[in-house]
Amino acid sequence: PVLRQATTAPDRLTATTAATALWQVAGDADTALAVADRYLGGDEHDLRSAVEVLAELGPAAQSRAGRLRQIARRRDRFGWLVLAAARALWRVTADPIPVLPVLDRAWHLNPHTHREIVSVWTQMGPAAADARPTLVAELGRVRRHNVTEGGYSSAQVTDDEELLSRCRLALAAIA
Repeated sequence: PVLRQATTAPDRLTATTAATALWQVAGDADTALAVADRYLGGDEHDLRSAVEVLAELGPAAQSRAGRLRQIARRRDRFGWLVLAAARALWRVTADPIPVLPVLDRAWHLNPHTHREIVSVWTQMGPAAADARPTLVAELGRVRRHNVTEGGYSSAQVTDDEELLSRCRLALAAIA
């Protein structure tokens, strides 16, 4: 009852988190879909939250696959929304055809999406075989994706090592 009540909260984060938890605990796809629908017409933040709920539902969100395809085709300055839509589309449909070009576009749009994209390729396994050249190229790069002239971050090395590790895992999953 507490989760069901929380899905009606006016706060997006509370409502979507409760919808996801209700799905995980009780298998209530209808309520989770209703919450996602509430945010599918909103701004980029609303859309991303709705897409994450649909990703969690997987095949139970099949009826929203068309909407996910639309979101994945959007113009996205930073690539995060289309990446989330592609991940959700994969989890909902298991169809690599609409997903792979979106991931490739996000890869070239924003290097900071690389770790998440590689994680999706790993989930896709052999269906992501088209990503093999990108993964091999990334592993062979001398200058890393997150290095900027005059920039400094204490996370640069650990983030890069994580990316390289994920690339190796993705290649193993694709093989």
